[in-house]
Amino acid sequence: MIRTSKMMRSANIEPNAVTFTTLMKACSAKGDVRRVHRCFHQMLRFGIKPDRITYNTLLNSLRVAGDVRNVEKYVKMMERDGINPDVVTYNTLLSLYSECGRIADVCSLETIVD
Repeated sequence: MIRTSKMMRSANIEPNAVTFTTLMKACSAKGDVRRVHRCFHQMLRFGIKPDRITYNTLLNSLRVAGDVRNVEKYVKMMERDGINPDVVTYNTLLSLYSECGRIADVCSLETIVD
């Protein structure tokens, strides 16, 4: 991550949300949730605002890891940043809650989606 962004900057190419989201997807595909998380925070340190796709990539990676606490934390952060959850976000939440046996949370999402 850092090496990629340094190489880009040395070539006068500034990394953007697409750059970081692509890196996050690659790390997620390898199952490296820790790197996905680090990449997201590096993006923030560079002053790059995540978009809906970036957040959904992060959320899905955390869902695969079963990390309910951080998924909920980043959904709130997403909303605080003015990005409304979309069908991908809600499907990620539904999958997470179902996989973790949190049926009450699944039902509460049903009322939001209706």
